[in-house]
Amino acid sequence: MAEKGYGKIPMSGNLTPFQRSVDDHVTGKYDPANPANELDEAMSSLSVRDRLRAIRTEVGYSKFDFEVKALQRERLNDKAKRDKRVHFKWAKYESLYKKCGAQCWWCGEIMPLIKGQIEIDHFDPNADDFNDDPNLGLLHMECNRTKGSMSLPDQAKYHQITITQLIERFKG
Repeated sequence: MAEKGYGKIPMSGNLTPFQRSVDDHVTGKYDPANPANELDEAMSSLSVRDRLRAIRTEVGYSKFDFEVKALQRERLNDKAKRDKRVHFKWAKYESLYKKCGAQCWWCGEIMPLIKGQIEIDHFDPNADDFNDDPNLGLLHMECNRTKGSMSLPDQAKYHQITITQLIERFKG
């Protein structure tokens, strides 16, 4: 059994055309000009949600969920692309508090400057300048837990706004 690149799960060498197409996308071997990618035409007419459902059905629910979680961990643990999380001093909280005007950018409510009730948030969890001031903001602890490591598109979708509106909301 050969190891596949998108999570290192051993899969048999006899992939279905659909699995081969997914594998080509994930490993970067996909060539849109290649007529062998016949399923991509049919898949392109489906919504992203329907495509994910089809993939999940094809490869199995538990294997799909495992792979998605593995990709998320890999993205978050990619040490080559971003700095590690750091423990910020209270002075950083105070400066961010002044910058945001005591308002949680996630929910829009006023925040008290009390340890344990606010947290420093990394606006874009995939940014190369992960710990730099332009990527940092303050959130209520509960709001930061809700946001988690959502990507910018996921954050915009959660708030039902565009990414541009999300950035404007963050910058205040």
